[in-house]
Amino acid sequence: GEELRIKPGFFGRVTTSGALSDAAEITAGISVVTSEYDREKQLRAWVFGVDAKYKWKPNRNSALTIEGEYLNNHREIVEGEAISSSGGYAYVDYRFRQKYSAGAMFEYSQDANDSNAHVSRVTGFIGFAPIEETTLVRLVGDWTTPNEGDGFWTVTLQFVFSLGPHQPHNF
Repeated sequence: GEELRIKPGFFGRVTTSGALSDAAEITAGISVVTSEYDREKQLRAWVFGVDAKYKWKPNRNSALTIEGEYLNNHREIVEGEAISSSGGYAYVDYRFRQKYSAGAMFEYSQDANDSNAHVSRVTGFIGFAPIEETTLVRLVGDWTTPNEGDGFWTVTLQFVFSLGPHQPHNF
């Protein structure tokens, strides 16, 4: 048979960031990735994304972070036909008294094969950082609403830590 030619994929990202004031910074970006996922039928998929993050740090003891991301998946299923699905999240985290934090997150995702099917999740959390920037203990509660069936709660106790030197950075 004829040898199938591999068509290359592509990934690109453009991001920018800047200071809005002495205490506030913002970053934003767009991304795209594409690849042929079925060589025989020569079908291609694309994922487009947009994201942003805002950080406000009025003093050493408190900070507010707000971020979000949206993704869209566009996939050919047969020559001339395609399906799309999307999802995203929004997140807010308020740090206070230098070592404590509280926040919330909302997530939404459509099924990759059926955009009428989706799942969503609402999350709340409280945290304590005994060693700033490298260690975090957080209690997280999630309410998940699946496409089918009843919604349910999940409670998680997280221990997050990083090893090695930590350089200061804006984001």
